Amino acid sequence: MLRSSIAYTFCAFLSLLLLFPLIPCHWRAKNAGIILIIFWTSLGNIVQASSAISLLNATNLVNLRWCDFVIQYIWGIGACSGNLLLLRRLAIIASPHSKPMDQTRKLKLFVREIAVGIVVPLIQIPLHFVVQGHRINEIRDFGCLASIYPSVLSVILVLCYMLLINFICAIYGIIAVFYLFIRREEMNSLLNMKIPGTSKLQFLKLTGLGISQSCLWLPNMTFFIINIAKSHFLPYQGWNVVHKHFNIVKLVDPNSIPSEELVLIELSRWMGPLTAVCLFLFFGANFEHLRTQRQKNQARDQLIVYRKEILT
Repeated sequence: MLRSSIAYTFCAFLSLLLLFPLIPCHWRAKNAGIILIIFWTSLGNIVQASSAISLLNATNLVNLRWCDFVIQYIWGIGACSGNLLLLRRLAIIASPHSKPMDQTRKLKLFVREIAVGIVVPLIQIPLHFVVQGHRINEIRDFGCLASIYPSVLSVILVLCYMLLINFICAIYGIIAVFYLFIRREEMNSLLNMKIPGTSKLQFLKLTGLGISQSCLWLPNMTFFIINIAKSHFLPYQGWNVVHKHFNIVKLVDPNSIPSEELVLIELSRWMGPLTAVCLFLFFGANFEHLRTQRQKNQARDQLIVYRKEILT
């Protein structure tokens, strides 16, 4: 796991270079879904990679206080919530019943979607606290991992929460593709009417990104639920029993973790860099925002030269 953690840390920080340049163009387009995916994924990559560095070759408890930072287990929900808002917006745009929006309504919708994309992950915090048996697990050569009391209630409150979000994402993705198919002949004119400057290719990219994100997260969460269902569930005997050792921090040897569970944990942390790669493949390769900025800089330089010529 040591080599894997070193590779993950490198890729997690490298992925920030793929994500940050995408922010300006999507911020201008008021694309809340993409902004939320970038925000939560970047935050998750930074926190998880930092904890992995701190626990490389650890032989004793490091007791990283910032490991209690809830980003450890809500960043994935945040990214999935952003994906849900993205696919929902695309399904509404492609719907024959939607109407064009002016700039004021578009800004209000953007603010509302950003708020939803922040609140939905935060709801997970009290739900997770109900089934958090002890404070944190420090896995050597891996990083921090929030503990979960093995019970049916844990599956319902924690694991099914993200599974439900991804299931709704899949439904919205199907609706968007359906509308795109039945209105494919008029889609370009429809998009220009509702969102000026938007082409069918851009709509397809956004839809493809949303569906690919669902395809990444949905199987991962499904396998997590199947894996925990194979284990022996403990009865939830009440708050005092479950939280009896809540202040304990455990140092875990990765060799003591069952291989199936270890694979799932490893795959889960790689979801951040994979999400960054998906975003870059769909939107980063053309560097549209850089070309636009370069054109603005060239126009500004030409204006400065022109003014100097007039003055001389």
